[in-house]
Amino acid sequence: MARPGPSSSPARAPLRPSRKSWEYPPYKDGHLQLELRRYVRRDGSACDRGPYWYFQFHEGVKRKKLYLGKTDNPKGEFERRCKAGSGGAGQL
Repeated sequence: MARPGPSSSPARAPLRPSRKSWEYPPYKDGHLQLELRRYVRRDGSACDRGPYWYFQFHEGVKRKKLYLGKTDNPKGEFERRCKAGSGGAGQL
């Protein structure tokens, strides 16, 4: 059976993930950010992912974001990454 062409399907908005940031506690020279993501599948159902922690900071005039991962202790994870020297935030 042939697939229907684009003209036969109803117009839909492109399927894109949405992000929602919930917390911005200040920490060191930046702030921690908790982010939840929602993906919409082709069948219209939604799937929540996360929460993911990031550390946002400024380096010169650029705004940077360091991924901390799915963790219950974002401050401890940030300190661990600073000691390991990974990412630009290791110099903070």
